[in-house]
Amino acid sequence: MSNKTISIAQENKLFDGIDVSSYQGTIDFNRVKASGIDVVYIKAGEGGQITDPYFKQNYLKASRAGLIFGAYYYVTAKNTSEAKAQANDFLT
Repeated sequence: MSNKTISIAQENKLFDGIDVSSYQGTIDFNRVKASGIDVVYIKAGEGGQITDPYFKQNYLKASRAGLIFGAYYYVTAKNTSEAKAQANDFLT
């Protein structure tokens, strides 16, 4: 688990969240939820078509634990054409 907690607001409610990736290894999302975390931002991949090896298991386990989750893609583009290609990789 990340040491950093991210808070977001929706309809006057504050949600606490964390970001996770392969760097955290296998995560017990039931324990995460029990600790008071509501939202998980899950790394999907980075650069040119590199998928985080834990992405699928992280979103499945976060969902099963009843957590709100979203995905992010770490962009390594150095120019517009690389940025467009990486955005397309994330969306497909």
